[in-house]
Amino acid sequence: FFKRFRGFANRSYEWLTIGTFIVFALMISFSGFKLPHYLPIIFPATAVLTASYLFEQREKGRSLKGLLITQVIICVLCLLIAGAINIWAFPVHQPVVIFGFLFLLGFSISFLLRLKSNLQKLTGASVITSLLVFFLLNANFYPLLLQYQGGNELAVTTKEKVDAKKVWFWPGIYSSSYNYYTSELRKEFTDTVLQQPSPVWIITDSRRLEEIKLKGLPVLEQHEAADYEITTMQLPFVNPATRKKELSSLLLVRVK
Repeated sequence: FFKRFRGFANRSYEWLTIGTFIVFALMISFSGFKLPHYLPIIFPATAVLTASYLFEQREKGRSLKGLLITQVIICVLCLLIAGAINIWAFPVHQPVVIFGFLFLLGFSISFLLRLKSNLQKLTGASVITSLLVFFLLNANFYPLLLQYQGGNELAVTTKEKVDAKKVWFWPGIYSSSYNYYTSELRKEFTDTVLQQPSPVWIITDSRRLEEIKLKGLPVLEQHEAADYEITTMQLPFVNPATRKKELSSLLLVRVK
């Protein structure tokens, strides 16, 4: 990266790749929200930069042993973190996930033992680590994590019981996941909604439920789901011992 940057004046390297990386890096840096899923957009550019550097080192006959050691340390740390998440924070219980991981682990060991050069080992270790971490995250971690997203849980459990077109949001309450899984836009509750034909459902939380009752609206039926803002996870939520204290409740109540 820095070598290409220094060579800008004499045009030693093409600048489409590095220019793409810089533009997107600046956009993310100055963005109001810095969420993890913004990062993949710079992966293609960084992959080309990395491949170019490794190819240049090989052409010059330089040893990649230092890079290999560094990458192995990074890969081990990634696997340890993935292991902690899937053993301690969100334990794996499904046999198919366990067997799938053991199969991939056996394949990975067999694959790595066949690699000869440092470049092959460097690339192979990175690919295998990505494969194992990707499998654990998508087969176990994300499905369990989404159980704490109250909107999609309410959407699934009430799919056959509640018409989403008859659902309104109490002022100040938002749930993008409920809107997404029900394919409905957010509609905010006002007093005029009570003129609608029955039923009338309201999405609220445990704190604002009292506001509904104080307004004189009856709670005729109620569905509840645990809720947490999973895009801003904190350690107390990740820790199973303190997770329950971090949860709130998302409620779907019928008032008419």
